[in-house]
Formats: sequence, structure tokens, C-alpha cells
Amino acid sequence: CYAGTFGRECSQKCNTNCGGTFNYCDHVNGTCTSGCDDGYLGSKCVTKCSPGRYGPSCSESCSVNCDGLLKECNHIDGTCTHGCSAGYESPKCDNICSTGRYGVRCSEYCSRTSSLVVGVVVVVVVVVVVVVVVVVVVVVVVVVVLAVVVVLAAVVVVDVVVVVLVVVVVVVVLSKVK
Repeated sequence: CYAGTFGRECSQKCNTNCGGTFNYCDHVNGTCTSGCDDGYLGSKCVTKCSPGRYGPSCSESCSVNCDGLLKECNHIDGTCTHGCSAGYESPKCDNICSTGRYGVRCSEYCSRTSSLVVGVVVVVVVVVVVVVVVVVVVVVVVVVVLAVVVVLAAVVVVDVVVVVLVVVVVVVVLSKVK
């Protein structure tokens, strides 16, 4: 028989699911000599993997995150037949939704309201702190200015008193000299 054929007078073709590049099979009975392609079982590779299984020799399990009651997936590559359960992404539904997304096919976006509220609160707090600091600085400046004015006034009063006393002493001394 030529490669890829078997049976009486080599009239039958080997199953296309026989493993290997050329789908070789036994020239007498058609048994696949290199195993089966992914997703198939049996000596002639005619049996698809049972629901819930896929891959080489049907050795892999479909993801528990495949949508549907039976969690079915493609018997060859494991792609979920009915898509993913909410919160998971294709093709095999093994990945959770990207940050900021959720729901069926991760099509929903998380609300930005909470982060917006936090941002507004932070801005308000910063403004209040700045206003309080400015008020405190103004009060301190006013108190310092008043203290300086009081000290200067006291100095002026003392100077006036000294001048008055000097004048009084001079007047008294001059009145006694005559």
C-alpha cells in the first residue's frame, strides 16, 4: 500500500485524525501508527474526546470557568464552547478579567465614582489645610505687628516721660537758681 492507505487492495484511506504529518496507519487494519491528533482517541482515531475533555489523548480538562452546565470546550484546543463564566476571559477562560473590568466577556467597566469621590475629598482637605495655614500665618503676623507697635508705643511713652521729667527738673532747678 501507498502511505495513507490500507486494507484489501489498499482501497481505504487512513483516518485524517491519525497523528503525524502524513496520517500514516497500519497497511492491513488501518490502526494509526503515530497515535491520534489532539482531540481524538481509539486505535483508528475516530472517537472525539468526551465532553469536558480535550487535547492530546484527551488528557486535558476543560476549564471550570467555561460557561454552561457541562463546562464544554472544543475537543482539540480547549476553547470554551459557550464562552466564559462571568469574570473570566477567552479563549480557555483561565484568565480573570483585566483590571477595571468585570462581568460576562469582561464587557463591564468598574465604576470610577469611588476614585472620583476620593479625589474630590483629597482636594477639599488640601484646600482646607492651605486656608488654615494662611489664617495662622496672618494671625501670627498681626500679633507680631501689634507686639512691635506696643513696644514702640512703650518706648515712646518712656521717652516722653523722660523728657517731661527732664523739663520738670530743669524748671525746678532754674526756679531755685534765681
